[in-house]
Amino acid sequence: MSLYSIPIEIRFSDLDMNHHVNNAVYFTYMENARLAVLMEELVKYHNEDIHFVISEATCKYKRPIKLSDQLECEVSFVPLRPTSCKIKYLFKNVQSGVLYAEGSTQMVLFNANTGRPLPIPEWFTKKYLE
Repeated sequence: MSLYSIPIEIRFSDLDMNHHVNNAVYFTYMENARLAVLMEELVKYHNEDIHFVISEATCKYKRPIKLSDQLECEVSFVPLRPTSCKIKYLFKNVQSGVLYAEGSTQMVLFNANTGRPLPIPEWFTKKYLE
């Protein structure tokens, strides 16, 4: 299983009235990390009417992230079914390794013309799921 480490830039607008990253922003961080890893594949297949969509998203918050924290998101992939996989996200402090949150999304591959799920291609399995 491959592990990807994506730096996350914390913006002032990400903060809530308690001066830490708002809970909803973590899902944007997950999206940005996922795109940093998969952008080339997503664009290629989207142009062929094959789409990867998120069918589920969760986040468990361990401790607040502050504006001054140096944040990274570790991204990994776990096989689920022939047509879907789980993407795991670990939000960590770059310097100390302290874990702020654990998130996951379930990604499904489907044909945009038929609306039906498609099996995940072998190359995707070899690159991300083994």
